Amino acid sequence: MATNGQAIIEVNNLYKFFPVKEGIIRQTVKGNIHAVDNISFKVFKGETMGLVGESGCGKTTTARMLLRLDEPTDGEIWINGIEISKIKKRDMHLFRKSIQMVFQDPYSSLNPRMTVYDIISEGIKLFKLTRSKTETEERVLELMDLVGLAPFHIYRYPHEFSGGQRQRIGIARSLSVSPDIIVADEPVSALDVSIRAQILNLLDDLQNELGLTYIIVAHDLSVIRHVSDRVAVMYVGKLVEVAETNELYGQPMHPYTEALMSAVPIPDPSVRDKRKRIILHGDAATPFNPKPGCRFKERCAYAKKKCEEDPPLEEKTPGHFAACWFPK
Repeated sequence: MATNGQAIIEVNNLYKFFPVKEGIIRQTVKGNIHAVDNISFKVFKGETMGLVGESGCGKTTTARMLLRLDEPTDGEIWINGIEISKIKKRDMHLFRKSIQMVFQDPYSSLNPRMTVYDIISEGIKLFKLTRSKTETEERVLELMDLVGLAPFHIYRYPHEFSGGQRQRIGIARSLSVSPDIIVADEPVSALDVSIRAQILNLLDDLQNELGLTYIIVAHDLSVIRHVSDRVAVMYVGKLVEVAETNELYGQPMHPYTEALMSAVPIPDPSVRDKRKRIILHGDAATPFNPKPGCRFKERCAYAKKKCEEDPPLEEKTPGHFAACWFPK
């Protein structure tokens, strides 16, 4: 989707550390897990930003901090021109009206004791967006129609639906308060392959119709390529590359991104056979009290002495950022 160049989300020098303690009676902190370590990025109004990386790299923690489900250790998060760490807890529900989340697991993210009507109408009632029960029911039916659910589903329970239908309920719930931003954490990873394209196409249609801004968290590179305008790549708590989708997939600059792209399945055998697969050796860096320097240096074929210093995320070509001393 085309953007208007206005940053709706701006993240500056964001950190999230989790202390690791030892001892039973007198616990002492022996170090920190650097889940998110000094990352900065912008998301523009109307675009889809994909956030990718292997498991444990800090993607979901970053997403949760955007909604203040996790509190950052340090740094700033600006949403719609407001620095959200300064919002008082009693006013947080007003902030959350502007940004909602679609969770990874549609089986555990819905209350099994609530009907579809109860699940979708909960936010509507909380924010008093309708004036009567009839108006609330009309709004719920409108949202159900928007995500492809039939009207007769309205008083059914989550256990009566398939995984894809449950994720549609979750999407309708997130849309119920008319947010500007949707954060989707692995929105199709728990679904059958045959259903994934339907949910991704639904998200795309909703964005075009409602003017939404998306942050899609995933480790499936084919999903991210299908839905994203720009992609940010994380590795062990660090942002290592940010670029437009076609640019990143066609000309990756960071060696880690290059290795990721070489692993993407290609259905055409003639193209697949010509491509060189990059096999990474060694273990990934640990986020527990990480050593100084580039986190990828132990597995990088291009590493040099300079890599003992931490590379900043810099704009190497217009719109293409990489945290590497020796980008391709």
